[in-house]
Amino acid sequence: MNEYLMAIDLGTTKLAIIIARETKKYISIEAIQSFPYTSDIQMDDWNNMDIVSILSEAVIWLKDIIGVESVRTILGIPGYHTGILENSYSIDIDGETITSYHISKAVEGCGKYPLPDEWHILQTIPKLYTIDEQRSQVDVPIDMQGRTLTVNSSLVCINQEFVSKLTGELGKLGIHVDYVRPTLLSSGNVFLTETERQNGGILIDIGGRSTDIIIYRGGVPVYTDWIPVGGFNITSDLSIGMDIPFKQAEELKGQCILGINSSNTGKREQLYMPLKIGEKIKDIPLNYIQEIAELRVEEIFELIVESIDSSNVIDRKKCSAVLIGGGVAPIKGAKDFASVHLGCSNLRIGQPHLIDISNVEALASTYALIGEQAMEISSEGVETEDVRNRHIDDERISIKDRIIGWLSAFFNK
Repeated sequence: MNEYLMAIDLGTTKLAIIIARETKKYISIEAIQSFPYTSDIQMDDWNNMDIVSILSEAVIWLKDIIGVESVRTILGIPGYHTGILENSYSIDIDGETITSYHISKAVEGCGKYPLPDEWHILQTIPKLYTIDEQRSQVDVPIDMQGRTLTVNSSLVCINQEFVSKLTGELGKLGIHVDYVRPTLLSSGNVFLTETERQNGGILIDIGGRSTDIIIYRGGVPVYTDWIPVGGFNITSDLSIGMDIPFKQAEELKGQCILGINSSNTGKREQLYMPLKIGEKIKDIPLNYIQEIAELRVEEIFELIVESIDSSNVIDRKKCSAVLIGGGVAPIKGAKDFASVHLGCSNLRIGQPHLIDISNVEALASTYALIGEQAMEISSEGVETEDVRNRHIDDERISIKDRIIGWLSAFFNK
């Protein structure tokens, strides 16, 4: 029997699901679907969001795809309900040789951090080992000697109350959740390279109604933030500024090219775009569209810069950055515009380079959820279909290349 792997990604404007089929030798994508929310949600309180009907619709679609086959489910937790804390813990070793037991006891101690009742530590990630107040020169100081071992760790936290609500609703629908993952953490692990995570890397996910930030240093996540603005705000500004319906404003946003210097065309005749509104035709000035969109995107990046700088964990001008999400990344010129306003010369758009897929940027975090799990499966001896066919050594294939391979195989069937 084939086993299916499913990732559920709760965005701010939609629920997205990706399904993969796992065999003994490879994993392949079977289906992807998005389910837009039927009403607005409260950004500061996701518990008010009525997700029951959306989940029911998604499960009906799921059962049509996989029937009665077993499915292992990854539940992605949105950035608003996740966070990163830092904690240290020391143990006495009295001159003994450090063993894996000492390491595990110190890491366990780091995870004993008092949190509000609704929050839970999902993962403890060691990032620095100190022996007798001197930094260890090796990643894990096994077989070294000293008096005191100190471990400094990043604690990945989730809102357990929110998770319990979701898993409970899915359970009623016959779906058991096997893995709970902060979506932002999976995105950072997939779209940032190992070198970028070591030297300092920033992943920015600008979605429909929110922006998530995760920063890595020394190979581990050290900071996250959630900002309640996104692509919806750009569209809303265009709708209000142009006095046009929201749907048409969303279409106009797709015509923008961020970073065009209006001074180069200042002396030229103003260009207009005819737009049908009801039974009337309205001429929309293109320069005005550009100005409105760029002002809002600039504001979003001002908030991003403020968040990163206030964290005091990284110099954004000296590190790499990746931009994902459907809020800004799909807009023409987004890469260079974001690079300038973030002050980071090494910035790229993080998306699978797939053919004939509309709005693929908006599904990047969903890819990451299942891609991260697929890479763990692959490392245990299960190859991706692309790897199996090309007979390429796993160590030579980056996470991005592998995901592109097996996603491309699906979309080009």
